[in-house]
Order: sequence, then structure tokens, then C-alpha cells
Amino acid sequence: MRVLLADDPDLAPRLDRLRDALGGAWDLLLCPADQSPFWAKSGLLGPKGRVTPIAQIDSALPASEAADVVVAGTTPELLKVASRLAFRRGSQTAVLPAAAQTADWIFSLYPLSEGVPPRVRGVLEHRQSGVVEAFEQRLPPAVAGRHLIATCTLPVRTLTTADIENQLVQNVDLFRRLGGEFKNLIAVGIPDDADGYRSLTVTFGGEGAGHLAWSLQPGAAFDWQLKGADRADMDLRGTPDGRFQMDGVDSRVAGPATVDWENVLRAFDDLAALRRSLKRRRMVELQTETISERAQFKSLMSASGCGLLVMTLIGAVVLLALGAALDPRESLQRTSERAGLVLRADDFVADQAALVPDASAEWPGMVRRLSHSAAPILVERVSEQLDGRRRETLVQDLQEAGVPGPASRVEMYRFRGDLFLKLLTAAWIVLFLPLGIFLAVQALLLVAPKTDHAPT
Repeated sequence: MRVLLADDPDLAPRLDRLRDALGGAWDLLLCPADQSPFWAKSGLLGPKGRVTPIAQIDSALPASEAADVVVAGTTPELLKVASRLAFRRGSQTAVLPAAAQTADWIFSLYPLSEGVPPRVRGVLEHRQSGVVEAFEQRLPPAVAGRHLIATCTLPVRTLTTADIENQLVQNVDLFRRLGGEFKNLIAVGIPDDADGYRSLTVTFGGEGAGHLAWSLQPGAAFDWQLKGADRADMDLRGTPDGRFQMDGVDSRVAGPATVDWENVLRAFDDLAALRRSLKRRRMVELQTETISERAQFKSLMSASGCGLLVMTLIGAVVLLALGAALDPRESLQRTSERAGLVLRADDFVADQAALVPDASAEWPGMVRRLSHSAAPILVERVSEQLDGRRRETLVQDLQEAGVPGPASRVEMYRFRGDLFLKLLTAAWIVLFLPLGIFLAVQALLLVAPKTDHAPT
């Protein structure tokens, strides 16, 4: 079954011209619901073909049915359906690349596992054109370095970013085919008062490669030309519907219009380079950096670690400042707590003046610390009668231990800020938990065994 996904009526002439190259008429055409009447009259369907809204894909195409799919659109709804069909068992998908499809979607269709046959191909119309082939044969040998000039006039008042990017995606594979393996590009645009450009010039080149100057500008009508710098008498002309023309050459078909998906990925790499060049106003190298999955992982982990460390340090400063500003405890309580001279109600036997075994074991240390600190021992208040008994017992113990002025070293106190301390402790835990998890993962990576072969 042959399926066409389309959402742009302007593509109908191109699809009509490419119909036979892509396998013939379509049996099912999926489109936005409001475009159904247009596509039903487009002549792209076979005798039994039908038009169906994209939302009804599940009922129109059973999950078990294999399909040859052509994607000619950019809306999120259509691309979502296209992704589903591209990974359906047995389906083959051809895509007309457009900048609005985004690099994320284009790269998501590439098979991640080695040995998996690609089910997606790109539709680049110049690959099918015999005119382009004849023009290429008349150019000097590629090893000598070809110098080309390309011009494009679009029927718009100002060049938008979308206009420029879409033209690059449609043309850059042709430029590389005719000009050679370019090593760099530089884009120079002249902005206008609106959010666009009055003109744009993109220069492709590099050491040991050819040279191509491509200029775009707005105008009254569409015009596209490409010629050799030393052959002014020979030019290749393009039409709005993607055809090519040259004097004395028939518009014959040279080969299939579909190409390996790597060619589409390369076009979007060049698109990213164009964006960087316009933004940074400098030359950008093409395809000079080989990034492995391990390098990407290391870069991601390094960036994540640095980000976590900085955020943790900032959070620590903020928590320290808030803790100091919002702490409800008095200075006497904070001083005694830092010195470890605090006895809470649960440090005593219930309703008695005697200390519990754990507190009794800590008592000698508290007595020793009294000689190094001016802070008193603070005892939590419970009731007036029990408080008096506990204070008398502790003062007597200090007197027996030889502490000078024992009565002034024990104070009954009503503690404050218990809830604040619990919240502050929880905040510290939450602050350092992500960094701790990250460091634990790093430690696991260090001790994990290394494998020199791919898993089977």
C-alpha cells in the first residue's frame, strides 16, 4: 500500500512531477481535515485511492499493514504520524526535506543500532534530473576544483530566516555534488528594517576544495541560476516546482530521486553551520569534528557536574544567609548548643531528676567543656517543681566535680526553633542530594568493567 502524508498545497506540482519516480499514484493520502477537498482533486491518487484526515490514521491503515510512505509536510501532527510509520515493521519512507521539519525530527529517524537496514530515504529532486547530469559533465574535472556561482531570487519583499533555510536544505546537496566536498562556509547578510534580510551571500570553500558563491535576494519573480565561473555561456536554471533547465538539453530523467538518509543529515548539518555563521559573523568549519557517543557522554557529564557544583555552592550561600536571618533562637541557646551544653527533657528519666544512661555517659564530657566555655548548661523547662529538682541535682554534681560557681553554670531554659532546625536540615539534604547522586554515579562508572566488544 502506498501512502502520502501532505499538508502543504504548494507541494502538489512537485509531487505530481515526482509521482512516477516515487512509485506511482498513491492509494491513501493523509492530510489535515480542512485540506481534504484540495488533495482529493489534486490527481495524485490512483483509481481506488482515498483521502483521509491525519487523525483517522489508525482506522485507515491497520497496524499490521506494510506501506510505502512519502512525507511532504512540516506540521507537528503530520511529523508525529510520519515517525510512527517510519518505524513500522515493513514500511519504507521517503521524505521531502524542509527546514521546518527541524534537525531533531530528521535525526530521530536515523537507525541507532548498527546493522539495522535504513527504512528512510530523502527525496532530492536534482538526483533525478538529466539536465543536472549534463551540466555536471560539461564542468571541469572535480579534482581540479570547480568554481561556481549560484543566484536565487525569491518573490518576496524581504528574505525571512525560513526562506533562507528552506532554500539551503533544497540546494546544498546539489552544490556539494557539483562543487565538491566543501570544508567551510561563511554567510554574510544585509538586514533590513523588518526582521529579515535584503540580501544574503553564502560562500562555500576550503583548502583543496572547490569554491561556490551563493547569493539570495528578494524580487518580483522566482529566478534560480547556477553557472561555472569560467563558463559564462553555460548556465543551469531552476523553476519554482523543482525542475532544471539548460539550453540544448532535454529535461530527461537520469535516475531515482531518493538518496540515502545520510545526505539529508548532512544537509541539516550544513544548515546548523549557516545559523552559526550568521549568528557569530565568522567562517564555520564543516564536518571537522567527529563526536563519538563516549565523547558526547563525557561532555554531558562534565557540563552536568559543573552545573550541579555551581548550583550547590550558590544554594549553600543562600541557605547560610537565610539561616542567619531567620533563626528564631537566642544567642545564649546557639552558644550552648555549639558547645554541646544542652540537656533536653528526654535526657532525664521521666518525672525524675536523674539522667538516662546515654546522657549520664555524656555528662563527664560536658563538665570538662565547662572549663573551656563561658556558656552555661541549658536544661529544658518542663514544670516548676521538676525543674527545681533537676537544677539542684545538676548543681550538686558540678560542685562535687569541683566546678567553680556551679549555681551560675546551670540555667533552666525554654528552647525555641526546633521546627526551624528540622526544616533547615531538610533543606541541606535536598541541596546536596543531587550532587551526591551524581558523584555516586561517577564512582560507579570508575569501577564498572570495560568491554572492548559490542554487546550481542
